[in-house]
Amino acid sequence: MQLSAVLLTIGLPAIDESLDKLLVAMETFPNVAVLGDAVGLARIIGLLLALCVGSYECWMMMLGRRGMDVMKLLRIVGISICISSSWICDALQVPGKGLESASKAMAQAKNKEVAAFELKVAQKQ
Repeated sequence: MQLSAVLLTIGLPAIDESLDKLLVAMETFPNVAVLGDAVGLARIIGLLLALCVGSYECWMMMLGRRGMDVMKLLRIVGISICISSSWICDALQVPGKGLESASKAMAQAKNKEVAAFELKVAQKQ
């Protein structure tokens, strides 16, 4: 009887643990040695591209082919600041992490309820 109760409840908690392992693996994947410093390299490439676009816009403004548009240059500076700072990326992760912890807590609570109901059903059988 005890074995059947364990076998009945193996579905949902096993899925919950495997999904938790998947989330951890997806979060730590860019940090493994396979990619190395790919994130840093991507930031450098993004900053170089922003510098190229900004210098091209300044050149066009100096030649007089385009009007002086400070907001266009400030937008490029803002994008390069967002690329180079890691605290902006960390701040963008906060809502997702909160949603993850809340959904994980809800899933664990529902898993406990289902296990209790399955135990009652097994006892009545």
